[in-house]
Amino acid sequence: MKRILLLFITLTATLSSFAQFGVTDEQYDSIQAHRDSMQVVLNEANVSVKKRAVKADIDKLTYSVADDPEAQSQTAIELLRKVPMVTVDGDDNIKVNGSSSFKVYVNGKPNQMMSNNPKEVFKSFPAAAIQKIEVITDPGAKYDAEGVAGVINIITEQQTSTKGWMATPRFGVNNRGIDGGFFSTVQYGKFTLSANYGFGKMKMNETVNETETTFNTSDLFHCMKSDGYAKPDVFYNFGSLEASYEFSDHDLLSVNGGVHGHKLGYDATGKAVMYDIDNNPIYGFTQLISTKQTNIGYNAGADWQHTFSKPEQTLTFSYRLDSSPGNQRQTKQNYDIFGEEYQGEMVDYKIDPHNKSYEHTAQVDFTTPIGKFHTLSLGGKFINRINESDSRQYNKPSQSDFVPVIDVPDSEWTYNDLSSLHYQHKNNIGAGYAEYILKVQKFSARAGLRYEHSHINVTYPDGKREGFTKNFNDWVPSINLGYNLSQLQMLKLTYNYRIARPGIDMLSPYVDISSPQTKNYGNPDLESEQAHNLSLAYSLFGMKFSINAQANYTFSNNGLTNYTFLDKNLLINTTYDNFLRRREASMNLFLNWNISQHTALTVNGNGGYTKLKVNETGDQNDGFSGMAFCNFRQDLWWKLKLNLSGGGGTSWVNLQGTGDNWYFYNITLSRSFLKEDRLTVTAKAGNFLPRHRNWEQTTMTPDYKMHVLTRIDQMEFGVSVSWRLGKLQTAVKKVAHGINNDDKASSGQQQGAMGGGQQQGGGMGM
Repeated sequence: MKRILLLFITLTATLSSFAQFGVTDEQYDSIQAHRDSMQVVLNEANVSVKKRAVKADIDKLTYSVADDPEAQSQTAIELLRKVPMVTVDGDDNIKVNGSSSFKVYVNGKPNQMMSNNPKEVFKSFPAAAIQKIEVITDPGAKYDAEGVAGVINIITEQQTSTKGWMATPRFGVNNRGIDGGFFSTVQYGKFTLSANYGFGKMKMNETVNETETTFNTSDLFHCMKSDGYAKPDVFYNFGSLEASYEFSDHDLLSVNGGVHGHKLGYDATGKAVMYDIDNNPIYGFTQLISTKQTNIGYNAGADWQHTFSKPEQTLTFSYRLDSSPGNQRQTKQNYDIFGEEYQGEMVDYKIDPHNKSYEHTAQVDFTTPIGKFHTLSLGGKFINRINESDSRQYNKPSQSDFVPVIDVPDSEWTYNDLSSLHYQHKNNIGAGYAEYILKVQKFSARAGLRYEHSHINVTYPDGKREGFTKNFNDWVPSINLGYNLSQLQMLKLTYNYRIARPGIDMLSPYVDISSPQTKNYGNPDLESEQAHNLSLAYSLFGMKFSINAQANYTFSNNGLTNYTFLDKNLLINTTYDNFLRRREASMNLFLNWNISQHTALTVNGNGGYTKLKVNETGDQNDGFSGMAFCNFRQDLWWKLKLNLSGGGGTSWVNLQGTGDNWYFYNITLSRSFLKEDRLTVTAKAGNFLPRHRNWEQTTMTPDYKMHVLTRIDQMEFGVSVSWRLGKLQTAVKKVAHGINNDDKASSGQQQGAMGGGQQQGGGMGM
């Protein structure tokens, strides 16, 4: 840590000269106010002042979209590539602080739609409707003791006038399908209404898998080789309404509601052959997998805020309802079977799991200044959460000489009561917090303590297992220290403690037999994960040059992780447990250089060392990994804007294997037309040389080794059009505090829900 501190001090001394390139926020606001007060038109002179696009606070980084000249012609996904601590790869997968485990808020409140489908929603969300993006990597006590790497908070457009309307329709077409949507806001007196809708229908990446699994414990069943092919179709849409009404200068009511959902379907084919140690085939089969996934959720909420005589003194009451049902029906049929002694053991499956999640949340927050330098926040919260999984399995004997069909009549299937399971998980969470903030000249500090009590009740309505209850008590401290080295520079030291509760997909004990050689199931005995995080950050944000560097260290002794093992029947089992010991040291770096008025370069990346170990199984792995992203902007003639973006990453490690390195690139050309550049046309192409990419992943245990080679069609090209209609000078007013539920981990958050959590690949088919 001493070396890191010396490095930061040296970096500070080297870069402090760049401060002259910027103006402070106070100077900018003063200039703007002076300019607005002068009703003088200069015929041949124009004076413009640029505000810094990025600002560092003690608990977050803020990217000012309103001060980004490209925002009018971009979508939110393109904008995120330039936001510090956020990275977006070539498939538009988003990471915060190097992890795919994050939550999305809109105007300070969690947005289930965006958190569940971030890249689809951000592709359709117009950047012109966003005022700023906050990246919260050091949440305080007023936030849940969340097990996520961070929060992306989208602040929508807010200006000064109090009337008008605005609508931004958008439509795009590319080689994979179409997408579009609109964002609109209207103001009438003290009432404000905002609506957002987006949709997309497209073919996802064509994927081909080749898998080779070598077993170390059997000479007879020595190696299984398989291949698979899939090209999914997906349709998604989402919509939301938000409204606010000012009953008085001190009372504000804000209500919101939304729906989100998607349908995914694909037919995958695959062939598998088992060989003995002499490479002689023992048995084999071909499989047709038909998948239909439907997820439709909704949410609604209300917030009432009272402001006292002091504007900074507020009292807020909030309520929210969330529902996230899901259903993924899957049919698996085996044919072309050889190996007589195994043919009778092959059965076809139809799986019909119904997963539901309901959540009621009530919260109260009170914030008050104490004197000139102090602020105190107090609050309480209660969550009633119900997770339910009703998984039904149907079977029929496999026939080697039949022609598979996509839709098999229900009459041919027999209900498998033994393999079906009904599971219910109820969780009541009560929490209270106190947080204190001190700001004296160049020094700032924030200290908080949060207490959370969680009561869990697990039942099996079908009576197949005995239910149980659990109680957890967690004290969650956090502390932030900040020092402004100058008006443009800041040094921060942060410690926080976080927990992560497993979601329904990790808890449900239902056994999914994906193929005759694999079993996947959850673990109802999982407990909350705890992790400690320490970080040191330096930031310099000027008008010409900006840098944010953050060193992190994270450790956890009971990390939630997925792992695989071979059972006595030589079936590969995949499940979850709390026994991961994780140690991770990493560095995040953001650089932005405005080379000229028409040229800018942004670099965003992270890298570090991770060590993973499980004493109970003897598994361990460690290694270095990193990723970097670059965006180059150039204004051309005829109002054309050129963007060149790309990036890549090294191979990464997880508990039982490694993943492959990767890269991507995109070329975007856009032009705006009409008055005030209201119509924008954008053309995009990327990853066309080469069109296909091979991606490898290896999983190793003492009993077997699995190597997966995935071939993906990554080429993309298309055109989109957006049009700003009307004129609006305001947006839905928001309360100062809202409900934020971010304590759940999902099955996609592997190798420690609060760590880097590189997701495993695999793919469709075998």
